[in-house]
Amino acid sequence: MKIRKRLAFVVAMFSWVFVVFFGCASTVPITDSMIQEVGGIENTPLFQYYVSKTITLTLLSENSATTIESGQLIRRSSTDRETIIIRGSLPGLVRDHFQTETIDGTRTSAVLSVAFENYEGNPYILFMRINNIDERYYILAPRETVLYGNARYAVSWDGDEQPYLLIKIQESDRRASQSRRARGLRLGE
Repeated sequence: MKIRKRLAFVVAMFSWVFVVFFGCASTVPITDSMIQEVGGIENTPLFQYYVSKTITLTLLSENSATTIESGQLIRRSSTDRETIIIRGSLPGLVRDHFQTETIDGTRTSAVLSVAFENYEGNPYILFMRINNIDERYYILAPRETVLYGNARYAVSWDGDEQPYLLIKIQESDRRASQSRRARGLRLGE
């Protein structure tokens, strides 16, 4: 019995199994190729989205009224300003998506409606791949305004590059290595 225990101990000493997992998570721009990799546009709501930089939405509401009171012309005006700040890296969800085609029909792109809050009017911002060179999904802001909920807001951000959508990606690589020393065979085994 002692010999078997010693033999098992010796065998255990000379047998190794290494399993190493390499993995890291990073935030990267979402691209058409990623969308295709996960099965197409219908799977885009499964991602958690982030915006690459802070977006500021501003709504100016001006009201004026003219009346005659006690023989005088009375002009009343008021200006209300509403500012919404969607900070960089704020999480958002796709609320809707649809496919578009280029004029010549050679390339399609998804338009993603991304919500960053639950609020009156179900506000969202549209993101789309704007050119064929860069696959990023940039904010779709024609004439520097966006429809957000029930109103049109002026949109601004720092720098020249438009904000774009990001997702987190985690890549892992499993590598296994096994090593053991052969015991050898003796007559009668």
